[in-house]
Amino acid sequence: MEPAVESGLTETQIFEAARTLARAFQNDPFEKYVFPDDEERSQRSPAHFSPFVRLGYLYGEVLTTVGLTGVSVWMPPGSEPTADQTLQAGFRQLPGLIGDEAFTRFDSVLDYLSSARDKCIPPLYWYLVLVGVCPELQGRGYGHALLRPIMARADAEGVPICLDTAQPRVKPFYERLGFRPVFETVDPTSGLRFWTFQRDPASLG
Repeated sequence: MEPAVESGLTETQIFEAARTLARAFQNDPFEKYVFPDDEERSQRSPAHFSPFVRLGYLYGEVLTTVGLTGVSVWMPPGSEPTADQTLQAGFRQLPGLIGDEAFTRFDSVLDYLSSARDKCIPPLYWYLVLVGVCPELQGRGYGHALLRPIMARADAEGVPICLDTAQPRVKPFYERLGFRPVFETVDPTSGLRFWTFQRDPASLG
């Protein structure tokens, strides 16, 4: 049976959801670049993910499995975050929370990626900001469960879904769900390879 998924994350659960994402991304290439030291990554990654969860909580959608063992964060079509929204989400506090050097590495990659891939994606789309499942539960259908509700909404609305990843091993997972790679690039500073995936609405084939 597919794991149950809930919406309606409460504000007090934001950091716990961020901890789940930190565990899920402990060995992600991008997160390892931001925090090269394993111990520092374990300690600081929850604070790193918290603004993303809060952004979804305030202005998008956050889906979780029971017990917050899996989390997906989404932004709806046409919702490019404004400066005020990123302020409310807590991104301005990131340098103090994760350290100036880690923030510089993180910010540099995101700036490059957003400018490089913009011409390859449609003007309106659901954006999968993050999805992660506790390591001990990965491979049991949690990831699919966390994507399925928004995939259904996107199909009904007739809009695609886009996401970015630096993790090559997730390609088969997304392709099974109808995603296809539409852009590939290497960040010149970090050397990280990124893929942008897109899933067209089912009604459009």
